[in-house]
Amino acid sequence: MIDRMPTGIPGLDNMMEGGLPKPSLILLAGDAGAGKTTFCTQFLCKGADLGERGLYLLTFGGRPICSSNTPPVMNSSRAPILAKRSAI
Repeated sequence: MIDRMPTGIPGLDNMMEGGLPKPSLILLAGDAGAGKTTFCTQFLCKGADLGERGLYLLTFGGRPICSSNTPPVMNSSRAPILAKRSAI
């Protein structure tokens, strides 16, 4: 039997026999307005309710701009430590 993590969306969890496979890495893609952000938020909230840690990585097409928008502390040697303690 595969260990699963519930998404927090009851109908979807039923269709997927309890949720997403655990552990797994999921890429969620789709057009604007398809519900990607809503799904991710629901999934992360459900995981937090169950004591799980999560990471939400938001990307956009085109040239990366995160270096200009990243707080200085994330550009330092402390970034790996902060990433282990934080959920984005």
